[in-house]
Amino acid sequence: MAQAPKNSPNKRPQAGANKTPARKPVLVRKRVAASSRKLVAIYALTEPGTDTVRYIGKANNPEARLKTHLRDARRRDTPVCRWIRKLAKSNALPEMTILAWTDEWQVEERKQISQHRAIGCRLLNVAEGGDEPECSYETRAANGRKAAASRDPVIWAYKRKIGGLIKELERQGSYIHADKLRACQSFYNCLGKGAQRFIAEELARREGDLP
Repeated sequence: MAQAPKNSPNKRPQAGANKTPARKPVLVRKRVAASSRKLVAIYALTEPGTDTVRYIGKANNPEARLKTHLRDARRRDTPVCRWIRKLAKSNALPEMTILAWTDEWQVEERKQISQHRAIGCRLLNVAEGGDEPECSYETRAANGRKAAASRDPVIWAYKRKIGGLIKELERQGSYIHADKLRACQSFYNCLGKGAQRFIAEELARREGDLP
């Protein structure tokens, strides 16, 4: 079990900072060389309340990445998604801790995964980190076909329509309206499938797409 103080996901140091946050007892203080390249966060997803590390990944925007994990857990069938769904059944969510900011994320991510596994962390990572793919192209294609077959066509059509409207508003320069619509889209994505289908059907009927 690895424990550490919680750091704010989006607290990003400057590229020239000398030190990055440490996670005890796994990490020691680490110097980050000055660089003009954009720093990337290496983060850990932990069990709520215990700081037990279950997944390590990288993110340009940690806060947005955490939201993506929660969204993906609703539709993907990976070890980390199954774990998040299990937490959700207990009205809990994973917590995110920043392990390091780096301009060599492939090296740092592989190192963090290796170190945490060495001390006995039961990580849910499928790959060893860096640029290593989680699975072959054939497996990813098969997973994509499986996901497409499981989609609700009414919900999927509604999501595609909203996505298209957001892009059109941005193309026209109506960024405020696009942001408002994106906020509605985020709320919609957090609903259960039953509520999503009800809303999609009602709007489709009003527009004459459904009888």
